[in-house]
Order: sequence, then C-alpha cells, then structure tokens
Amino acid sequence: MIYRLSRHQLNHRHQLSQEQIDVFLGELEAAELPGDKALTLKKLKAFLEVTDALREAGLGFIPLKGFVLSQKLYGDPSFRFTGDADLLLKPPEVEKAIGLLEGMGYRPALYPWPAEPRQKQRLLRLRNQFALENPKSGLDVELHWRLLYYPVLPQGEMSRIVSQNLDTLTLHGRTFQVLNNELDLLFLLIHGGMHGWRRLKWLVDVHEIARRKLYQPEEFIQLVKTFRAQRLLGLYNGVSKHWFDDWYPLPGPATTKPFLIKTSLQKINSEHEGEYHSLPGLWRYFRFVLTAFPGLPYKWRIILYAWRSLWISGAKPLDVLFPGRFLKKRYRVG
Repeated sequence: MIYRLSRHQLNHRHQLSQEQIDVFLGELEAAELPGDKALTLKKLKAFLEVTDALREAGLGFIPLKGFVLSQKLYGDPSFRFTGDADLLLKPPEVEKAIGLLEGMGYRPALYPWPAEPRQKQRLLRLRNQFALENPKSGLDVELHWRLLYYPVLPQGEMSRIVSQNLDTLTLHGRTFQVLNNELDLLFLLIHGGMHGWRRLKWLVDVHEIARRKLYQPEEFIQLVKTFRAQRLLGLYNGVSKHWFDDWYPLPGPATTKPFLIKTSLQKINSEHEGEYHSLPGLWRYFRFVLTAFPGLPYKWRIILYAWRSLWISGAKPLDVLFPGRFLKKRYRVG
C-alpha cells in the first residue's frame, strides 16, 4: 500500500508531489516543504510562455499529461508534479517548433535535429519525440509527432483516432485542445503500463480518474477494444489492487499475463528508477513489450521497429556479430 512508503520514497523515487503525498499519508506537511511547489510553478510559467509562442506562430499542438492532467484531476495545474512538457504536433510542424523554441533559449537535450532531409525522415519514422531543455527556465519540452512510442496501431489509424477524440480545457485563461477523457485515460493506461508502472505517480493518475469517474465507461471500453489493450487493462487492475485500499478497477474485457504483473510489481518495488540496468534486464524489457499486446501483427511491428531503431545511432551491421558487446554499448547496460 502507498501509505507504507516514506514521504522521501514517494517524492524522490515515485515523483509524487508533496500535496499528493499529504493526501495519501493523511498529513499536512506540504506547506513546510515548498521547494517542489516553487519549481512546478516556475515550470508552469515557462510552459505558458512556450505554448503562447507556438499559438502565436500558428502551430497547432495537443499538450499531454503534465499541467493539463493536473488541471483535469485537481483543478490546479501545479498540484501534481510535472517533470516536462509533452506536446503532440503534426510531423511537418515539428521542425518549425524546434526553431521557435531554440529562439527562446531551448536546446536539444540528447542530439541535434538532423540537417539532411533523409535523416529527418528517418528520425520521424523511428522515434516519436524530440527533447529540448532550458536550464534557465528549468523546463524540458518533448515535441511528439506520434501519441505512443511503440507502434501499437498503424500510424494512420492512430492519427484518425486522435482527431476523433479531442476536447478543450481552460487553464490560466487560455483554451487548450486536449485529448478527451476517454482517450486520455487509455493513453495513460498504455503509457504507464508499457513502463511497467515503475513510478507510482502514473498509477495514481489513473487511480484518480477511476475514483472520480471522470470518463464514460462505454466509450473507454470501445477504445480498449480498438487498441486491443485488454492485457494492459488487466495489468492496471491487478497492480493497482496491491497499492490502494480504496480499489477502483477500470471496466472492460480485462485479461493479462502473470509475467506482466510480476515484472511491474518488481519495478515498482525496485530502488532503481530506470527501465533496465543490465543486459538480462534489457531482454526482460523487450519480452515485456512483446507480451503487452496480443497478435502477430503487433509483435512483427515491434520487432521491425526495434531492429530499425538499432541503427539510428550510426551502428554498423557487422556489430550484430557481437550482440552482447553491441547491446551493452548501445543501451549503456552492464
């Protein structure tokens, strides 16, 4: 149960805000620990500046998670801790957004945006986001051109579903286009599930939506069927039962695999926050991803996606003759 963890564990390891922790521990200490709140408010100011600039430039975007999710759940964009700003854009507008952000003092966080057209198309095909950071504002911005990292559905179908499941939300006097509550819930279910729920922060988000009944069950169930996310639905219901006294399972045709639940519980209880920390851990992660959704078409898409992604860092085909050495170097595992 969440209340068995210390405030330090919930805040530092699982990224719950001090205000959220007060709720679960029945305490009133957040006011005495203002550091997190001050940082979140600083990031919120930067988020509004970035989104104002994108709007003025005529660039459409859909904010994901973060401040808009906090507003949906708590009526306060700073109640929930936000690590970075995730913005979903159309692929042709990503480069324009990068240029605009660089003009505001942001810089690529991991690697520069490619200069060659073929490299740009390759990156757009093999990744789903581009990260920028700004040490002055403290805000990291991730520009997404696909809703999900892994190709759960063909991209055309995914884009169609997003366009049919939009809503609006008002935050600080601004109107944002956002995912409707049902697709947002499914997105959080898949996002957290594919990470093995390794941060309780993600589990709390879905728990709050379920507890407050902020969605239409029939529409949500239909999306679960469309995405074939029955295993991740069952995974959430199974894992959340271990962590909340007031358990609110999500409705729908839930199924799962014992391996998925076992792996997720191990990740949550681990002192390490990362996805994997060794070569065996990498293989278990890959097995987890393959198992998360049923069907050979999905597994084939994942295998092709993983294979193509190996070469985005400039590896040579002959490197696979020494797979252990190559994977350790590629994924920085021991």
